[in-house]
Amino acid sequence: SRGLGDVYKRQVNYILVLKKTIFTSQKLSEILKECNIQTTLLKEITHTLDNSTLLVILNLINKNINEDCVWANTNLELQKQRSYAVKSGSNGLLKASREVYKSITHEILKEVKKLNGRYDIEIDYAYEARRGFYLKIKKTTDSDFDDLPPIFINRSSKKVCIECSTIELVKANVRLRDALFQISSLSEQVLNDLFQEIKKENMSP
Repeated sequence: SRGLGDVYKRQVNYILVLKKTIFTSQKLSEILKECNIQTTLLKEITHTLDNSTLLVILNLINKNINEDCVWANTNLELQKQRSYAVKSGSNGLLKASREVYKSITHEILKEVKKLNGRYDIEIDYAYEARRGFYLKIKKTTDSDFDDLPPIFINRSSKKVCIECSTIELVKANVRLRDALFQISSLSEQVLNDLFQEIKKENMSP
């Protein structure tokens, strides 16, 4: 399927969890050292946490992954996270793909704003990986569904709103998926190399 592939999504999630685990391990090691507790078990734990390999792996992650990339919760945050997780470095094609993604997203938000100004109805937007961007129109009566202007297509009546789209939004989502597919393909190459480097460090004596 087009869009960000499942493999790439898992890779980004794994890297973020690994990064957080190493960071937490370092903090815990510092606390244990400050406490200066002399029990054998805690000494062994401190020694395990104070592993130089962990720092090397963290540096490898920070070299390839943007440091402000953190765990996200909403669908749109997750999409942005995965789109900008990998540092572009000297990869001009990745930079260009991100600019296209940013431009299309801006167009979509501008279109939603324009629709709000043109029609006397409350229009919001949402995002799902499968559907892309879509519109949410607040329902006041059951007749709202049929009373919507014909520009609003692919309508689906929910409890408190009507979910729908427009021709322009559908076309923009197609372009957005193409840009995201390009970003994920290029980023996946970087992550594959990063995993190989991490594996090498783990196997080092």
